Amino acid sequence: MPPYAGVVLLLTAAATLGRAALDWSYCHGMAPSAVANGSVVCPAGWHTRYPHCGGEVQQAPLNLAHGSVVVDTQLRPFDLNWVASQEMVFEAVHGVSLTATPRDVKPALWDPNEGAAYALQRVEFASPSLHAVGGGRRDLEVMFVHTRRGDDPATAAQLVVSLLFEASPVRPDHEALRALAYPVVVDGATSLNASQSHPQRADFAAAAPLSRDYVTYDAAGAAPPCRRPTRYVVMQEVVGASLEQVARIRAAMGLGARTVDGVERADGNVRPTQSPRGSAPPARRFVDYVGEHLFAAEPEAPTVNKLVDDIAIAALALSCTGVVTALLAARLSQA
Repeated sequence: MPPYAGVVLLLTAAATLGRAALDWSYCHGMAPSAVANGSVVCPAGWHTRYPHCGGEVQQAPLNLAHGSVVVDTQLRPFDLNWVASQEMVFEAVHGVSLTATPRDVKPALWDPNEGAAYALQRVEFASPSLHAVGGGRRDLEVMFVHTRRGDDPATAAQLVVSLLFEASPVRPDHEALRALAYPVVVDGATSLNASQSHPQRADFAAAAPLSRDYVTYDAAGAAPPCRRPTRYVVMQEVVGASLEQVARIRAAMGLGARTVDGVERADGNVRPTQSPRGSAPPARRFVDYVGEHLFAAEPEAPTVNKLVDDIAIAALALSCTGVVTALLAARLSQA
């Protein structure tokens, strides 16, 4: 897979706590009064204020399980080779989002299925992951949001390529997330700290999965106003990250720890998974057979117990062979 070019990230004091309040929310940890008085609507009621968040149009996100996914041999692999070295501006919305936007040139991505070039408009973060895989959500999903080159970015259909991350206490910081994982909690409120506004280089090549397996489907956008047609491409290989990195990214969005005493928390900036519309599976999967081969399990190093078991099995086989040989010899002598 071609490498990602390095991307220079400029962490700016672009905190948006003071912007106009949203009239919708994911409603995790919100005061009951805010929900009761109708000042905000929760995901189950988004369609009452934003009609495109309901109806017959397929909604996102999906649970990418076997019942909703079918292998499509006509799909082609994506080469995740955004070519750019530039500044990106970060913006956090408390309890809702963390977004990185290219300041100048928009990196390009080629869609091999459509035969069209797309421009990267922003990078979004969701924790837990926006999509569930087999019913379970991962710790983090990083979404690269594109629009087709030449179209109006404000209204054009979107192509969203997602990478899934799983945090582990034994993993070091992930190279591609290192520049994105920074402490942002200031005076008890979540914001981007102006003292941390300096360029950093993030090598997204380190995040590119070796396996190019992906699942794709078309749906409305996963957050209000849900108006923009969106094609999701979710890479299936899960990438590892450290617990601290995920915790810092969640803090930037005003979210708490992903787990407490080993138990997953329910809060996050994601919508519940949506039911498939229609009778046919809405999602299609590209299977990278080369990647599947590369990711075949390596033989385990033999342990003492395994060697003992192997010797015992071999001895038993030899013993059985001896018995069979003796029986055959006796049978022949009687003939």
